[in-house]
Amino acid sequence: MDERAPTGDDLQPRRLPQQPRARRTVERLLAVTAELLEEVGVDRVTTNLVAERAGLNIGTLYKYFPNKYALIAALALDFAEGQIEAMRAFLRTADPQRPWQEVHDDLIDVLVAFNRERTGAVALQRALLAVPELLAAYRRMNFLTARELNGFLRRWGVDLPDRRLDLMVLCMGEASAALLDLAASGEDYAAEEIVTEMKAMLKGYIALHMA
Repeated sequence: MDERAPTGDDLQPRRLPQQPRARRTVERLLAVTAELLEEVGVDRVTTNLVAERAGLNIGTLYKYFPNKYALIAALALDFAEGQIEAMRAFLRTADPQRPWQEVHDDLIDVLVAFNRERTGAVALQRALLAVPELLAAYRRMNFLTARELNGFLRRWGVDLPDRRLDLMVLCMGEASAALLDLAASGEDYAAEEIVTEMKAMLKGYIALHMA
């Protein structure tokens, strides 16, 4: 089942866990999927390998997920939810009197730290981009995370219609994801240098749209 190209229905979980034990099972499956993406890459991840590493019967895995692609899509959503919570926690405590540029840079640092601490973050993004049918999950992950910036941007003078603002934050999310991947790739420039350039680029983009 893992070998054929997935359809839209294939990317949906078969059921959502309701009981604490079931939720722990799904959390374990997602955590193992992240580990394996980092260790062996998307092509070599299989449902059998995930179940074996998780110490579960393959039937238990199939009770929740029809294939590895559904696991990866669910992992992407879980990752986005984690990013969103990290952003909300930071913005709840951010001093509204501080210059927006400083708040922005600190927020980027929060996201960078989240990506570095989360197992399989870079491998997940690359897996989503490598499988065309998973691209929608990648876009949704970026959009959900970036959209949390809407309130922050409006507070600092970005006065755009909702659709235009959504497009703006989508562009920011896509650019940030690409640069965070570059920062983690070990290319010629140090990760800190790339993050510094990303901050400057995004601040310039935001400033263009300020009232």
